Amino acid sequence: MRAIHGCGAVPVPEADLPVVLPEDCVPDGSGNPLNKRADFLNVKCPKCGKPARRETDTMDTFVDSSWYFMRYTGPNAKTMVDERNEYWMPMDQYIGGIEHAILHLLYARFWTKVMRDLNLITFDEPFQNLLTQGMVLNETYYSEDASGKKTWLNPLDVELDLDEKGRPKGAKLIGDTSNTPVVVGGVEKMSKSKNNGVDPQALIDQYGADTARLFVMFAAPPESNSWNGLEQV
Repeated sequence: MRAIHGCGAVPVPEADLPVVLPEDCVPDGSGNPLNKRADFLNVKCPKCGKPARRETDTMDTFVDSSWYFMRYTGPNAKTMVDERNEYWMPMDQYIGGIEHAILHLLYARFWTKVMRDLNLITFDEPFQNLLTQGMVLNETYYSEDASGKKTWLNPLDVELDLDEKGRPKGAKLIGDTSNTPVVVGGVEKMSKSKNNGVDPQALIDQYGADTARLFVMFAAPPESNSWNGLEQV
């Protein structure tokens, strides 16, 4: 919390932890709702007893994601980590996407060194080995309305018009009688936003889940960027 007078920033006494947030706060888009709750905001300074206010702009959630894996090694209610963490950590192998290079890995290394400097742990690095997996790719297609808004179309719903060399020169929606123009968007990462994912259920129904998993690992090994090819099985 932050005192309004000369005490400055004062930590909440351990005996008063945890600080429980009010459960009836409803964000309305006009700012931090905690700042509107006088019953939560206004408190006494634990150092001198004069009026103070709680700090409502606390640490980002990335702080939590930077060390949460250590909680799995020995969760308890009294300390961040205990002696069990020294047995399980550092982690033997970390597997993650390239988008985690900054949003998680860098912060995890930084926070591990903070915990080391606070004598909470004895190791310097959280992960001994790193495998940065590639992305599973697929073609994208979309249509545009008069305002330029894009509607992404699933590749299984699109029929390509190929030239003599097998290259796409156009595309159309299968069964579409209104001739909606379809734009070939190129190859991008499979995602819900681009509607270019492949539902494996047909493969699972025909070949079984284990065969589908084996094929995915063959067609898209984790260390490379791969086109999916699932619909060609």
